[in-house]
Amino acid sequence: MKKGKKKGKKGKNQTKGKKKKKLFKKKKMNNRNKKKKPSKNRQGCSAGQVDAQIFTDMVTCLEYERNQIFNFDQQFQRVKSQSDLCKNKFSKGESFLTPATYLANAIGINGSDQSRAQCGDGITSVGGGLITSAKQEVDTALSIYNYLMECPEWVAASCVSEDVYNDTAKVKFDECDVEFKKIKAKNAECKDLVEQGEVGTCWADQFAAIQTVKKLGCTPFSKDVSDRMGVRRDRCLKANPADEEINTKNPEFAGFTGFVACKKAEDEAVFHSSVCNHGTVKTMDEIAKEGTELASKLVEAKEALRTRMGEEYKKMMEKSDARTDRGLDKYDDEDEDDMGDVDDLEDEIEDDMEDN
Repeated sequence: MKKGKKKGKKGKNQTKGKKKKKLFKKKKMNNRNKKKKPSKNRQGCSAGQVDAQIFTDMVTCLEYERNQIFNFDQQFQRVKSQSDLCKNKFSKGESFLTPATYLANAIGINGSDQSRAQCGDGITSVGGGLITSAKQEVDTALSIYNYLMECPEWVAASCVSEDVYNDTAKVKFDECDVEFKKIKAKNAECKDLVEQGEVGTCWADQFAAIQTVKKLGCTPFSKDVSDRMGVRRDRCLKANPADEEINTKNPEFAGFTGFVACKKAEDEAVFHSSVCNHGTVKTMDEIAKEGTELASKLVEAKEALRTRMGEEYKKMMEKSDARTDRGLDKYDDEDEDDMGDVDDLEDEIEDDMEDN
């Protein structure tokens, strides 16, 4: 019986323990739920937010900077660089006269008189009805020569850019650039503001300023000039009456010859000058270098001749002194020969100087 009572007490204790655990868990869950409930004193989301109009003004201003102003900046820089390129090629038009002159010398013509043009074996390009490789070479060389002589005028006509990027356009670009820089600077200021009233006023003023700038027409103006300047750049470089594909794609190239076409003619002129000269056409720098080397060799040769002459003269004087010591005549036939050798050396030096 005692054992049974002990079991009963144990069972009651276990029941009480389970109840306590349930109560503890319930209390813990209640505490968690209380923490999750929002505070009655917390402000609503709208208290610190800007209204819809401010947000719209801000987006409009930032989008205008990202699109229209960015495109303007790119187009402005492109116009200036393409204008500089056209001016650079325009200034180099006269340079094509140099290879033309070299070619003229190679085929033996002087100015407008081309009747004596010849190449290699001397077969001329006129008279006799000769159809030989030499004559064909002369005719080709003459054609290239005449082509190059026209290049300065052709390049000048193709690469003129002042009618597109002129003083009026420069003033307009500068005016728009100043206004756009103001907008970008003010946008940066507006983004740094925190107080709602200041933020709203700033973006509203920016929106109004952009509407004023739009009336200047900067965006369509920069696009128009950029497009026309791009065409002018391509005409300056690529125009070629002989290239049908280019002329078909670009009707405005008609009647113009660009820098690249003249540059190809220059390369051909160098080749034909080499053929007709039976050698390689040298640049002025190469000719100057060879002249310097030749002058140096000439100086060395003259010094060597002078040294030999001095040695011969010394030998002759030693022989003369020896004969005098022996009571003989100062000079004999052999000495005359030695004097002749010295004279020959002097003549050799003079001839060498005349040849070089």
